[in-house]
Amino acid sequence: MKKLGLIVFIALIMFSCSSTSEREIDVFNDITFSVKADEKIVPIDPVIRETFDSHLQDPSIQMPLFRAIQAEGYMIFLAIPVNTSLQELSNQASGDADYFYAEKKHNDKAISMYARQFDKNLVYVLTVSESIELSDSLFNESSLAERFTK
Repeated sequence: MKKLGLIVFIALIMFSCSSTSEREIDVFNDITFSVKADEKIVPIDPVIRETFDSHLQDPSIQMPLFRAIQAEGYMIFLAIPVNTSLQELSNQASGDADYFYAEKKHNDKAISMYARQFDKNLVYVLTVSESIELSDSLFNESSLAERFTK
């Protein structure tokens, strides 16, 4: 009986130590990215990494892939850019906004790019969708911004 109580106690401690649910991804400094119910965080394998790399605007910018999220009809990639700025990511000469958003079509895919600065840290979101309508509803500027919580 004592062993069962000890096992239950240890299990409770382990579960209570997790800071976020399965529906959130810790990015950094108490910043989280929300994952919707029909989305699944997937392991980053060579195919997923190649998909991400193939849609980057400037492959010379260091942008390690942090997480990949998959759902029917689309993928979301989270990356943490290093040694760069929002201006470099957006190809702008200057600006004081704390985010950048752009859309494009590539090989019959709808691509959305969103970068945001939190304090002095950058996070980059790349979405690849099979449908422009789906991309317009799920991955517009405000929808991507709302997925981040502090």
